[in-house]
Amino acid sequence: MPQGVPVYAKGRCHMCLQLPPVPGSVALPGFASVAAERDAWRVRTRQRQQALSPVLTAVPRIRGPVSAETFLDLFYAPGIPVVIEGLAAKWPAVRQWTTKKLARKVGSAEITYQGGRNSAPDFEIAKTRHTRTMPFDAYIEMVTSADTGNDAYITAYNNVANTVALQPLMGDFGPVPFLDERIGSIWIGPKGHVHAAAPRPQQQSAGAADGHQAPVPAAARRDVEARQQ
Repeated sequence: MPQGVPVYAKGRCHMCLQLPPVPGSVALPGFASVAAERDAWRVRTRQRQQALSPVLTAVPRIRGPVSAETFLDLFYAPGIPVVIEGLAAKWPAVRQWTTKKLARKVGSAEITYQGGRNSAPDFEIAKTRHTRTMPFDAYIEMVTSADTGNDAYITAYNNVANTVALQPLMGDFGPVPFLDERIGSIWIGPKGHVHAAAPRPQQQSAGAADGHQAPVPAAARRDVEARQQ
């Protein structure tokens, strides 16, 4: 054993060396459950610490403009969410969009969206099963004329299929100073739609042209996340 290795590390290494190999796999028996328990303990500990301060339990809000260096150092690199107020205030999407103008701008071009979400708790996993098509103006009529809640939603999963149909809307977005791309994907949903606040393999930025998104805490999604894993 190399000099300077802590005693507890020696014990763990010795234990690992005694484990029998698993044919066709590099996973160690019980390792996944131990790692999950450790991560859950870290989350609980962090939450208890953050609960000591009302400042830490709220997503920070700052007024733009924000330099790319500031955003990178204070928020992106450490993985801290932030609300940048006023960043999109001058975008035509914010200043001009109404449901009627949206419907006229895109017209009856066929779009895809996620439908039937209210009746299926696994709608975020079975995305293909919940893909629907409809003329865009009919979609806007559907999600604004009735209380559909979270049942229908144009999401990033529909982005590629909707590239041509939603092209007339792309000019209504302005640049974000610290992002390379002008616009990512357009999400359009009714009042009451839900965007789950779950861990994702990519960083995301989101702007709301009208209203706001209602995030679901990760604690309310444990069953879905377990099936995803």
